[in-house]
Amino acid sequence: MEKEIQILYGNLHAVSVEYLTGINRNNIKIIRELMPEIQKFASYFLDDSQFAADPEVFWELSEDFVQILKDIVEALEQEDHVLLHDSIAYGLLDYLKLFMEQEEQADDDV
Repeated sequence: MEKEIQILYGNLHAVSVEYLTGINRNNIKIIRELMPEIQKFASYFLDDSQFAADPEVFWELSEDFVQILKDIVEALEQEDHVLLHDSIAYGLLDYLKLFMEQEEQADDDV
């Protein structure tokens, strides 16, 4: 899953940068195309075995994560470019980074 997370992060980060710089303000189509990968990551994230050591942390993070997913869905339904950008740039990317950092730490421990 590590490679998929890195690819998804790179794609979403590029969408975010293009939106902020005005290169491409139409982020709806691109995010719709990335939804299968986002859904795959969501399933992976919401597998509570990722946080077996601390179930309380899992519940707190999962509540926030689910709200981010709801915001993404709402933004896509309403074609709200700003909400979509904010949900991706200041929400989903942070969760992807969390798993990328975990993978890097695991590699360092080997």
